[in-house]
This record gives sequence, C-alpha cells and structure tokens, in this order.
Amino acid sequence: MNPFSVIKQSDGVLSAIKKLRKILFDNFTIKDAEIWLKRLQRQIKSRNKAIRSRRQYNLSIGALCKLETNVGHFKHFRKLILNRHIGMGIQSKLGQRVKWANVESSFKSRVKTGIIVNIRHKDLDTFLEDCVVIFKNKIKKILKEHHALKVNTTVCGEFIKKSNDIEILDLNYFNTKNALIDKSTEITDWFKDNVQDKILKNYRNLRRKIVGGH
Repeated sequence: MNPFSVIKQSDGVLSAIKKLRKILFDNFTIKDAEIWLKRLQRQIKSRNKAIRSRRQYNLSIGALCKLETNVGHFKHFRKLILNRHIGMGIQSKLGQRVKWANVESSFKSRVKTGIIVNIRHKDLDTFLEDCVVIFKNKIKKILKEHHALKVNTTVCGEFIKKSNDIEILDLNYFNTKNALIDKSTEITDWFKDNVQDKILKNYRNLRRKIVGGH
C-alpha cells in the first residue's frame, strides 16, 4: 500500500475512533481490547513504514506531518486501552497517569518527536504539571548528546460534543513556537513560560468562545 492510501486509511480509522470513543474505551471487553490493540499496532507499523519510504514517494512536508500526527494518536489510544483494560486498576503513580512514547521522525536524523500520553487526567492543569516531570527527564538525557535544542510542543485536547444524542470526540490542537533550551536552562521554568502558561491561555480562550457561542 502506498503512503497516500495509508494516510487516507489512517484518517478513516481515526475518524471511527473519534465517533465511537466512548463505546470503545468504556464498554468493551478484554477480548475487544486485545483486538483493538492489534489493530492499532498494525496502523502504527504501516504508518512508520510509509514515513521511512518518504523519498521513494516524494512525500510533502504536510503528508509527513499527517503521518506523524496519526501515529501519535494511535499510540495514545493504544496506551489508553492498555492501561484501562489489560489488568490495570485505579492507580496514582506518575507513570500510570502519563507515559512517554517515541514517534518515528519523518525529517532529519537530529529532529526528534515524542508524545506524552494522558492516561487518567481530566484536567489540563494537572496533566501539564505531570508532563513537566517527564519532559524534564527526557530533555536532560538529550542534552547529554547535544549542547542546545530548539523545542516546540503541541497539546491535542479531546472535547466531547453531542450530535443527535451521540457523543463524538472532537480534537483541538494548541501549539507553541520553537524556543531554545541549553545546559544552563532551568527546564521547569522554561516549561512553565513556554508551554504551560501559553497552552492554558489558548485553552481558556477557546473555552470562552465555546461558552459564548462565537
């Protein structure tokens, strides 16, 4: 299957998950979970294969970003299923509330992409507070190999909206600009100034628009 067909197919699978999310993740059995885990793993594998074949098919930056984004979504949903349905109860440790996952980069070897998966948080503030701990640990490891980094982030927020009495998942993206991190950077402060404050401001602006109906 060529990458363009892969993108179209992954968009279809993602759309189905968004429409059926409540049923998929709240009401299905362990057997259902195992089926979906395998299905999502196949999606991840085929998307990564398409990313690796980017030169063969001369994929645009937009197509590559779409593939990376969908891989991130599939990894997010896979970890949700793993933690909610495969032998996991109610937990409170950091690693059981948020998890890091690497995403295969479609760009130069020095460009790294990773996602922090929200497993249990319903509040954006507390999710970001947990994110900074994982983020700080990852950045410190990368800084052992590189003197300085340019970092940007995207938070994908899930909003449940009703359409004809059916709950549908709507995804909204909150982006931050590239900002420098080097070995002298206080990463916790950097995260607050460049990610946490900006994302929360954009999120609250969006909520006001939704409530205000415009």
